[in-house]
Amino acid sequence: MKRIATSSFLLFTFCCVSCSDLKNRKSDHQILTDEALSKVYEEVASKRFAYENSPINNFNVNGSLLTDIVKSPVLIFRFSETNCQDCVKQVAESLVKNFSKKSDKILILGSFSSDRSLMLYLKSLNLDHFKWLNVPKGSVSNYLDIENIPYLFILNQKLLIDNLFIPHYKLSNLTGIYINTISQRLK
Repeated sequence: MKRIATSSFLLFTFCCVSCSDLKNRKSDHQILTDEALSKVYEEVASKRFAYENSPINNFNVNGSLLTDIVKSPVLIFRFSETNCQDCVKQVAESLVKNFSKKSDKILILGSFSSDRSLMLYLKSLNLDHFKWLNVPKGSVSNYLDIENIPYLFILNQKLLIDNLFIPHYKLSNLTGIYINTISQRLK
């Protein structure tokens, strides 16, 4: 119950601050209009618990199913080459800081034009020591994948989502708190 309350508080705080801030934000990395992004945050906030414990597809990557790769709970960082780069960089810095000795607890699911492009990008962010997969867009098959927004969540061996989080470049402190909390949980 405490875990649900903590994750709900973080998401609620994030959504409230993000939605109020969206009208003032302009970015070169912005893919969605402010109105569309605001709609995404509202959708996530209204369906927060619908994502919790919902399954993702057991997709095949290079001959291996996701269930073959995920043997214990891991933190998934899902992003694509067209996502907000400031958001991705914030998450990368916090992952390196909090998971440097627990690299087996991270799985990066990127959607890039090639494996090489993803590998080089991860190397530039010092994330190349984490396990990663280059997967087609839409392969996780949820609302955030379709809207092209970076996000994180815990995935267990049954491929169920838990502790969903959407990073925002203006709220780096919340991203750090989320990743630190998850790092302590995934010992």
